Amino acid sequence: MRSLLVSLIIGCALGALIFFAPMGQQQPRDKGSSYNSQRKIVRDPAGRIYVAYTKPVNNSSQVFVQISEDQGAKWRDLAQVSPPTGDATTPMIAIDSRQNLHVFWTQYVQNVRQIFYAPIEQGRARSAQELTAGPPYKGYPSLLSLKHI
Repeated sequence: MRSLLVSLIIGCALGALIFFAPMGQQQPRDKGSSYNSQRKIVRDPAGRIYVAYTKPVNNSSQVFVQISEDQGAKWRDLAQVSPPTGDATTPMIAIDSRQNLHVFWTQYVQNVRQIFYAPIEQGRARSAQELTAGPPYKGYPSLLSLKHI
């Protein structure tokens, strides 16, 4: 049944549909979409759908972004956004008014969970940035998006 993993989560508060499915031959990790209620999928005005998810790479979980340009029928890799230096989990994704993507996640750095960020501009992932530092537990990323300020 795991090989057919497809789960739909309907975000009642935002009316958003969040979709997770296996990408390629490797299954996403069970906790790649757990513990936070942030968006894992966004759609741009042209109808392209982007999904942020985790999958195992060399015995650690990493954050990836995939794109579909045909309403989810086919997916292709866009980027691995997390650096391969530690276990990365709980990704979230947002899109701005210029159709740039913003991906946030938590990742272990020296056995301490930290919050990371990587923008994807014009389809190209930029270097990941560690937004937090130090030994206190950082929890899960959260993003407030204000359309009009």
